[in-house]
Amino acid sequence: GRRTLVLLDEIHRFNKTQQDALLPHVEEGLLTLIGATTENPYFEIIGPLLSRTRVFVFESLTEEELVTILQRALGDRERGLGEYKVEMGGEALLYLAQRSGGDARRALNFGAGGPEHSTRTRGSHPDKPGGGDRVPAPPGIVIR
Repeated sequence: GRRTLVLLDEIHRFNKTQQDALLPHVEEGLLTLIGATTENPYFEIIGPLLSRTRVFVFESLTEEELVTILQRALGDRERGLGEYKVEMGGEALLYLAQRSGGDARRALNFGAGGPEHSTRTRGSHPDKPGGGDRVPAPPGIVIR
């Protein structure tokens, strides 16, 4: 038969009965199960299901790694923030890295919020001319 890939985010929220229901399909090879969790899988996933898995642990990124990721995003015109011509000093990058809890997605979302929010005006749509005050860029971030 045809195999199916299933991604279950927050698999730790599945109770034992729900996890048990997955087991025969995983054993038969019908399902390739990818379970994501912020909890310890050795406590939250039932033994029979856990014994048929590979556990990958993703560690938090260092501040230095996050700053590098932010710098790359700032320079990338195609997939990053390069089109906004955002300039961030070292202190601003470090600030974002420190506030992101080791999570690159969070750091990039913080960084992406700067250009979007700084170009909008209150009371108007960003693509239409209109009144309103400009929303200031976060400290240490220059948008041209």
